[in-house]
Amino acid sequence: MKKKKILAMFLAIAMAASMAACGGSSEPASGGASESGETAAPGEEKLSSRDTLNMASKSEPTSLDPAQTKDLVTWMFMYNVSDPLLYFNWETQEYEGAVATDWEISDDGLEYTFTIRDGIKFHNGDTMTVDDVVFSLNRAIASAFTAQTNTCIDHFEKAGDNQVKAVLKYAYAPFLEIMTNPAYAIVSQRAVEECEAAGRDFGREPVGCGAYKLKSWQSGNKLEFERFDDYYRGQPKMKYINWTIITDASAGAMALESGEIDYYYGLAKSDIPHLMELPNLQYKLDDRGFGLYDITFNTTDGPFTDVNLRKAVAYAINREEILQGGADGYGTVDNCWCATGCTGYLPDFEWYEQDLDKARECLAAAGYPDGIDIVFTQDSSDTYMAPAEVMQAQLAQVGINVTFEKLQRSVWIDTVSGNRDFVASLRMTNHVVNDAEYLLRRRLTTDMLGGGNNYSGYQNPEFDALVEQSATETDPEKRNEIFRQCYEMIKEDVPVIPLYTGTNPIIINSKVRGWTFHPLERNVWANAYLVE
Repeated sequence: MKKKKILAMFLAIAMAASMAACGGSSEPASGGASESGETAAPGEEKLSSRDTLNMASKSEPTSLDPAQTKDLVTWMFMYNVSDPLLYFNWETQEYEGAVATDWEISDDGLEYTFTIRDGIKFHNGDTMTVDDVVFSLNRAIASAFTAQTNTCIDHFEKAGDNQVKAVLKYAYAPFLEIMTNPAYAIVSQRAVEECEAAGRDFGREPVGCGAYKLKSWQSGNKLEFERFDDYYRGQPKMKYINWTIITDASAGAMALESGEIDYYYGLAKSDIPHLMELPNLQYKLDDRGFGLYDITFNTTDGPFTDVNLRKAVAYAINREEILQGGADGYGTVDNCWCATGCTGYLPDFEWYEQDLDKARECLAAAGYPDGIDIVFTQDSSDTYMAPAEVMQAQLAQVGINVTFEKLQRSVWIDTVSGNRDFVASLRMTNHVVNDAEYLLRRRLTTDMLGGGNNYSGYQNPEFDALVEQSATETDPEKRNEIFRQCYEMIKEDVPVIPLYTGTNPIIINSKVRGWTFHPLERNVWANAYLVE
């Protein structure tokens, strides 16, 4: 059996190479009147008498049932209600045991055996058993909500009084990352079955093993969480965490500035520079992230079936200007089609630089020496329209005249992602799994054509084979070389154009200590506390 230390060594090498090459340190930038997230010993600063963290979000969770969740907002809440087998520590870039204490990997990579921590309590007072773990994990992979992450998993089974075995359909190098996903958090089997038998929604009365338990939920208004004193990692420092729903981002910013709340999720970019300068707030900003903005072409129907026209767009745009003008500079230009925070991002890879003469040459080679009119089908949100309008002005310089079909989010998903009824679109995709293979497979392999995945229609058997190889190769250097070959093919065929990885600072009351940072808002609040 391969011990976890061997895989951890591989991961550490890969992460260290990625971080060093990105030019970013392991410490995110911080500002305001105090260093962000600095954990002071309780004896060094006077503790606040306040026992409640007051948080707010632009929207509320869809459910607090792990198996019924897949969006980042919901996971932000879920990460403190119930724990998965593992955590990924963003600061150290290492996997840490959560519900599991240890793990082993079979030589063929098809079986992972996890040792379950003794004595973990659920919020209802029950002691967790291996049966609860097996039940939770098999329930997760049976759910449609985990379809993006469960394809490699066959089943989970009991492997002794304190062990659970994951049996895979095929070896999958990033499997441990899936085991950090909140959708795979462990819940009480008894509580789930009692809710189902009574016709109640477990997602509204969850029984997990996390640091906080749900006290009340007023839809559209507030969620209140109470400290779980029997939390297996130690009693959380704050007694309560209250989340208020503030749908207006400007109102959320004002509440944060005034001290009415300690944190707000969903800040408008226009409010961020002002808030970052306030002495009563602190922030963390990392140049690594998981949200990749790109231009996706329909390569099977319409004018962008011609690679010359796709290359014309690649040469015509200035991606740094799109980042600055469309996202106020909050992000990092991507040199390859992978978000900057992911394993497999290669910062030394070179993408097309703006060259208007070459853009015009490619335009002529595509049969449009006098230019062409193009419709971009867009999500109407300013998140996408702002960078798209910068792109529009740049393309006009070479005669590519862009107009927009603006759609509401749900309609855009059906039109572009579902039905592939579009010519081109500027959009963003989050790496749900912290690995380049995830997005390469989901968005560009032949097997994923349609169904909301590969909507560019790109089909390349050689590319498909490389992605398959990347899924099973565990050597970090060999994996990066495979990814490099994939990026070279994308650069040559241009089914997509990587633009930038979006990043936003996390801004919080300067009196909060002990909180942990994660760019996907998987922030753990168990060790957070307030000082005077």
